Amino acid sequence: MEQDHHHTTTFELPAVLRLGTLGLCALPLILFGLGVSLSSHPQTIDLALLKHLSPDGQLYQLNRSLSGKFVQPLLESIAATTAFLTGLLSLILFRVSKNPILPLLAVFLMGAGAMDAFHTLAANSLIADSIILAEFLPFSWAVFRILTAFFFCLGAGLLLRRGTHLAQDSTFYFALACIVSICLLGYATVHLSATAPQLPQTIFPDQWISRPFDLIPVPFFLLLGFWFLPRLHQKGPSHFTLALLWSIIPQLSVQFYMAFGSQSLYDHWFNAAYSLKILAYLLPFLGLMLDYLGNIKARDEAVVHSNRLVNELLDVQNELQFQRSQIASILDTAADGIITINHRGIIQSFNKAAEKIFGYSAEEVLNQNVSILQPQEVRAHHDDYIQKYIETGLAHIIGIGREVEGRHKDGHPVPLYLSVSEIQGQGERLFTGILHDISERKEAKAKLEESLLRFEQLTGSINDIFWMTNADGSEIIYVSPAYEKIWGRSCESLYQNPTEWQQAIHPDDLPRVQQMFTPEKLAAGQYNVEYRVLRPDGETRWIHAIGYPTRDHDGDLYRISGIAADITAFKEVERIKSMFIASMSHELRTPLNSIIGFTSITCEEWTGPLNEEQRANLQTVLRSGKHLLNLINDVIDVSKIEAGKLEIHLENVDVDRIVREAVDTLRAQADEKALKLVVEAPKSSLKTDPGRLLQCLLNLVSNAVKYTESGEVSVTLETGLDSHLNKFKSGVKVRVKDSGIGIEPADIKRLFTPFTRLDSPLKATVSGTGLGLYLTAKLSREILQGDIQCSSQPGEGSCFTLWLPDLSEMDEA
Repeated sequence: MEQDHHHTTTFELPAVLRLGTLGLCALPLILFGLGVSLSSHPQTIDLALLKHLSPDGQLYQLNRSLSGKFVQPLLESIAATTAFLTGLLSLILFRVSKNPILPLLAVFLMGAGAMDAFHTLAANSLIADSIILAEFLPFSWAVFRILTAFFFCLGAGLLLRRGTHLAQDSTFYFALACIVSICLLGYATVHLSATAPQLPQTIFPDQWISRPFDLIPVPFFLLLGFWFLPRLHQKGPSHFTLALLWSIIPQLSVQFYMAFGSQSLYDHWFNAAYSLKILAYLLPFLGLMLDYLGNIKARDEAVVHSNRLVNELLDVQNELQFQRSQIASILDTAADGIITINHRGIIQSFNKAAEKIFGYSAEEVLNQNVSILQPQEVRAHHDDYIQKYIETGLAHIIGIGREVEGRHKDGHPVPLYLSVSEIQGQGERLFTGILHDISERKEAKAKLEESLLRFEQLTGSINDIFWMTNADGSEIIYVSPAYEKIWGRSCESLYQNPTEWQQAIHPDDLPRVQQMFTPEKLAAGQYNVEYRVLRPDGETRWIHAIGYPTRDHDGDLYRISGIAADITAFKEVERIKSMFIASMSHELRTPLNSIIGFTSITCEEWTGPLNEEQRANLQTVLRSGKHLLNLINDVIDVSKIEAGKLEIHLENVDVDRIVREAVDTLRAQADEKALKLVVEAPKSSLKTDPGRLLQCLLNLVSNAVKYTESGEVSVTLETGLDSHLNKFKSGVKVRVKDSGIGIEPADIKRLFTPFTRLDSPLKATVSGTGLGLYLTAKLSREILQGDIQCSSQPGEGSCFTLWLPDLSEMDEA
């Protein structure tokens, strides 16, 4: 029955009330099923027994015999009282809400209550004598229920037609007329029923429908629940109309319990129906109470809202007063000049900043034509501009900011940026101009243009490329003309496509450049890379690029600047030099091997005995020859790597065996210095060049032994790359750690450069050329496809970490 108004969210009955209504309506049926009876049948009086009882006992037996007659009037009295209270409360609420639906519907409740009251009075012989309850009660009940349902429908129909349009006085008189009519009709019905010689039979105990007259009100109640009351609630939504709608459920329950259940007076269904009728009257009463409480709350909220509005109005007035004084203060303290003129060009206001810009005081210019602040060539036309705008609406400068030229009091021109707006004030058109002195900006712009010209001349005259990008490299801010010469592409095409320079990089070099050209690397100033580019004409150029981060005052990266140099000629010289060194080193190594061989034979006294001085001299020659041979071998390897001639021999090798071999080779040197040499090398294998791996490990362990005077040198082999080499999935990691003199943090970057020996207390006693670590880095990175890094602290020793990937993945690829 709530389908027509379920969208109303403002008015809703409490869940406990709705669930309680459904539960109470179903309770008689549940009790009947459980064998619990609500009946109150009169008890038969035993006259013989009554004579032997005391007066109190006789009174008790008489009361028991009349229990049914007591229960029925009690229920009817409660129902009538509830109906009357509902009507009275609706009239009180009507004086507040002015909603005519409330009292008119409540009138019919009062009318129903009046008929219940007459019914009770007649049943107790208070307004009629000699009635037969067995005939009068069921007949008058059925008649009153029919009249109640009918008048309810009639009243709801009248309200739907014109209820919300009734004036307050007419509503009151209409309600009064209705209740008087219903009361008279009820009394007349009671009188006729009580005085009639015979009443129609209304109870048929042996039939399926025991009280058929009680089905007549059902269509009226259904019409109320599904048609009239939902629409009344839409017209005048309230808790009362919603509760009235819910009261149809107990009204229908009353009729069904009577029609299909009650077969005699005061039985289970008879008392249940009379009880549920009270619930049907009580629900609208509770709805009215909710509306009354809601009106009180709304009134209180309205008072609070009114007080808040008054306070807000006072605040607005105070704010307006404050803003007036604030605007006056702003005008005097504004950095820009603010001038107001009328439609004739007469100056109305002139702030402090305008005085500073033009050199006039406000007293000098007020009520003067604004043309005194303009150059001579503009003065004659200014008033014409205003007049033309007023007549045609065509704006020359109003509403359009632009640069203009003003005239200072002493005659010199003042460059200004002027914006003009129009306002209506007291029937007069006013124009306000805001003027910003742009003299300094003009001067700065001229200097900037001159600096840019010099910058372009400078960058255009150098052979290297100077470039600037935003923080992530997605936008090219500037690139010098040398780009067109080296890349063979236009600068304009690079501005349009900021990734064009990468598209020209040799495919073999592109991953390495992209790995370096990242926001993280750029921000850290680590963009330093060499690569090849392929020009459109097919020529290949070598590029050496360096990037430098630029940060703002907060330390945030906002620009990257850099230089890209064409090192093609240098690379060619390096290649030729490496080939020359490799060739010459080979030629030197042949006679040197002969010197070492014959010196060794002589030291072994194969050619005859030697004295001590001869043996010592020959051993010096032998050591120097071997040192020179190692130096030549290192130079040959470096030259071959740089020339791209060094061959790689890949095998599946046991890395732990090679680690132990390198350690065992240098164990004698460690023992001479009483150093502890520790090895942790679990079983591990991969595909790599075993000879070059051994060469790298010998260099690292040899350096650790050389620069450690006491303590230990540890070599640790671990599986896994720790995500260091992203392009390989598997590999190993070798750490060579010593407890030696350590390295200054600033010197670590120089470790892997050729012919570099760092300053240290042991430099004079430790031999070396500065090629060992350079060669190790070259072999590990370019030949073995791995990497090497160093971490150290002065006085705490050093740790070199060598990452070696499994190169079998390259075969699979």
